[in-house]
Amino acid sequence: MPTLEGLQGAADAPARRESLLRDMLQHRQLVGTPSNASDAAPEAGSADASPIVLVVDDDATLLATFAEMLARSFRVVTATNGVDAVATFRTTPVDAIVTDLAMPGMNGLQVASLCKTIRPGVPVVMVTAWEALIASDEASRHGIDTILTKPVRATTLLRAVRDLTR
Repeated sequence: MPTLEGLQGAADAPARRESLLRDMLQHRQLVGTPSNASDAAPEAGSADASPIVLVVDDDATLLATFAEMLARSFRVVTATNGVDAVATFRTTPVDAIVTDLAMPGMNGLQVASLCKTIRPGVPVVMVTAWEALIASDEASRHGIDTILTKPVRATTLLRAVRDLTR
């Protein structure tokens, strides 16, 4: 099975990353509509045009907490790992991403890089307890627009996403 080893620093090879991701998704049979996408996408003619936020965290409790915080103002779709997040991003008209940094398999920097390769204008908020380990230039290289420190207040998270989706 293909892996993402060595791709974190391969910013000059977006086609290679894209191809590798496609192979991984096909291998894991993740291509297709995510199970929660129908909850996020409005029906044709629907008045609900609030932005869709993809929330990614491997910790189920934090994922549910962030989703609940954001559901006050946004439609929310979730993923418990990076591969599922990118698959969801490909099939759902996501307006912003909120991701954890440390996740098994594909970390938040890799999620941001791949999603920015697919759709460069989508803002990414990194929520992490490890912000001291990420230099601002590294975060910028991977497409991170804002870094928030865990624990994060609901108002801080909402304000960051709202500011980036205007």
